[in-house]
Order: sequence, then structure tokens, then C-alpha cells
Amino acid sequence: MRFRILSVAALLALVATPRLALAQGEALLTGKVTSVAGSPVEGAQVFLDKMAIGTQTKSDGSYRFTVPAARATGQTALLSVRLQGFKPKSVTVTLSPGSINTDFSLESQAVVLQTALNPIVALELIADGVWGGAGVLGPEAFPAEPFLDKLADYGWPHGVEDR
Repeated sequence: MRFRILSVAALLALVATPRLALAQGEALLTGKVTSVAGSPVEGAQVFLDKMAIGTQTKSDGSYRFTVPAARATGQTALLSVRLQGFKPKSVTVTLSPGSINTDFSLESQAVVLQTALNPIVALELIADGVWGGAGVLGPEAFPAEPFLDKLADYGWPHGVEDR
């Protein structure tokens, strides 16, 4: 009976213990992505260029992903991070078994408003049924006035101004 109790206790201890060791030969890439002001950056893509391995940062800016042993053979690779509104950043890392911690501090990058706003306005007009049609249509197939009026609703009025 005593052996059975000890066996159950040992089994529970093994199950409850968090996995601390990596699978043999894996590389564990971890780190944190912040803005230059020190705020965590959520939703940034962190990836190994040309390897199709990566993840997105969590709300605290942290990331974590593994590289299988067969692909972590001591070679160098480019670890990159990107998110719209920030300048992309890359560093060279050596992919060897074990933990590799790399933090990133991203600088803001202006996004041209027209790049973001024009598609939003166009999709809104399509969703509202103001614009529509069959097949593939270019912008010349739609009346300009509803688009220009909607831009004005977003604070970008159109018109000619004499100075």
C-alpha cells in the first residue's frame, strides 16, 4: 500500500512539473518587442527569414517559438520583426540547440493616410451597397462623389481652394 501511495505521488509530481528542458537539439527563440518609448508591441510578426518559422508577439510584447533540431544546426539566420506603423528590424542569430533570447526596440514609421484610408472608404461603400457591380471593376467604374463625400466624413474634404 505504501509503495502504491509513493508511486502515485511520484507520478503526480512528474505530471505537475512544468517542462523545462527543450527537446534534444531544438533552438528556443524568445524575447520581447517594445517601442523606443518602452511600451510593449502586441501583434508584431517575429520570424526567421527564408525559413517560414515564426510567431506573433503577445500583449506584453513577448514572443516564443522553437526551431526543430533538424533545422538548428549551427547556421546563421536572419531574425526579423515587423508591424505596420513601425520600421522593420532584423538581426543575425546563430541557430544552435538551446535558448536564444533577442529583444527588439522598434521605431515608429509614418503610414501614408491614403494607403490606409482609401481602401477603408471603398470597402465601406461596397458594404453599404453604394458601390457594386459584377466582375472585376476598376475605380473608374464607380461614381466619385460618394467616395469623396465619405473622405470628407473622415476629415479629408475635397475641393479646390483659391489662394
